[in-house]
Amino acid sequence: MRSGERQVAPLEDAPKARSARSKGYPAKRRQTKTREILRQAAGLLAEKGYQGFRVEDLADRVEMSRGNLYNYFRSKDELLYACERAATELAYDRVSSQLSGCSHASSADRIRVWVAAHLRFLIEEFPLAWFFIQEDRRLPDEYRVEIKALRHRYEHLVDGLLSDGVSSGEFAPCEVSSTRNLILGGLIWTATWYVPGRGQSLDDLSRQYGQQIVAMLRGNAG
Repeated sequence: MRSGERQVAPLEDAPKARSARSKGYPAKRRQTKTREILRQAAGLLAEKGYQGFRVEDLADRVEMSRGNLYNYFRSKDELLYACERAATELAYDRVSSQLSGCSHASSADRIRVWVAAHLRFLIEEFPLAWFFIQEDRRLPDEYRVEIKALRHRYEHLVDGLLSDGVSSGEFAPCEVSSTRNLILGGLIWTATWYVPGRGQSLDDLSRQYGQQIVAMLRGNAG
């Protein structure tokens, strides 16, 4: 863990979240069903909005009774929190997994890997990924504190990539947090218009973005 990071408990240990363990479900089945519920909930929330979202509609989509669904999540707030948390954890896990395979690569190559992994997460995990993009201020404070800690962990990872490149001389000096936000903003915007199967492939787009972002970071370095 890097200095300044806050440790966050697993999703199953989140405040007020219920577990199906009390019903005797095997852990693997419980986890699979929870992921299905979150993905369907993300789709409904993106489609209908918070006010239009109904637990009954979600129960229908996941083929559960409303009572059984409450064994997993007791309220819309819990579901919204769980969607944001799952999306942010998934973004971190997917990116860090890809970066772990190139720990000795140049900073430029690690930025390219990050760009490709993050863009693929945004496209492949939509609509769940939307909850990484957009923080919902309707969440109770206790939930928002956890989400912010997870977001900061992800930002800390990206800031480390940028800082390493500046320190090594590969990248021109920059203000790291604003540079990170500039790059993330561009990747997030892509998720709003990109349609898989139309025009440029995701692999080609990822390579293009990686080259352009590295060129921008290099500036007049070296």
